[in-house]
Amino acid sequence: MLVELSKQEPVWGDPYYIASVKIIYKGIASRVFPLFVRSEKDLLNKLKVEITKIKFIDYMYGLEEVKRIIA
Repeated sequence: MLVELSKQEPVWGDPYYIASVKIIYKGIASRVFPLFVRSEKDLLNKLKVEITKIKFIDYMYGLEEVKRIIA
């Protein structure tokens, strides 16, 4: 779930976005955390990585460990 999106325009360099996101996995809601992204495609790729991490933790250690880590 995308909670907030903020565009940052530094004096030097390209603009980027700070996306505040919250992941809900099997009824467990994570804390809101920031992702620093340059484009929509970059946001989707970083979200896929975060979701894969959660799925891997569930596979290896179970849902209780997922709840302990992300909630």
